[in-house]
Amino acid sequence: MSRYCYKDTDILINNYKVFDRDLLNRIERDITDLKLTELQIKPVKGSFNLTHFKAIHKFIFGDIYPFAGKIRREDIFKGATMFAKYYLVNDGLKKLFSELAVENHLKEICAEKLPRRLAHYMAELNMLHPFCEGNGRAIREFIRELALGCGYEVNWYVLDKSQLLTAMKASAIFGNESLERLLKTALVRDEYAMQEAK
Repeated sequence: MSRYCYKDTDILINNYKVFDRDLLNRIERDITDLKLTELQIKPVKGSFNLTHFKAIHKFIFGDIYPFAGKIRREDIFKGATMFAKYYLVNDGLKKLFSELAVENHLKEICAEKLPRRLAHYMAELNMLHPFCEGNGRAIREFIRELALGCGYEVNWYVLDKSQLLTAMKASAIFGNESLERLLKTALVRDEYAMQEAK
């Protein structure tokens, strides 16, 4: 039994008090699609740290779930993949964002290395899986905003969703090569972002 679900159900506690899974899924999809479209126009301002990452999750899911933007307090898994123990997540995130800060948020690395470093941070965030729901969308938006800071847009829409999911799963066991290749395909130079980054 999850602390994030209504008693005796596997339905996430939500702001609409919806107990029907299909209806909740439709509400979530419609609202998050709108929020992600808004972020295309106006990304969340931040310093690419934990506060920034949590703010992205809260923006996308805050209208739906009371836990939006809050680090999970229980263990979770999907299929055969067990994500980081909940009590290790905060320290793991702090370490990862410190590493990112040391790399100056990737602003000084060459274009050839950008997909590899983005894949690294994407895979690490995925294995930490800090939220009880909505990790994939929050992680993709964080990576997109990180790339924008380097003058590139990540066009997730050109990627096959099943290939991306397979690459994410593979990163947990075999490394990030598949994810890096997909990111290389999705990255495009963004002249406006280049000017903003200066």
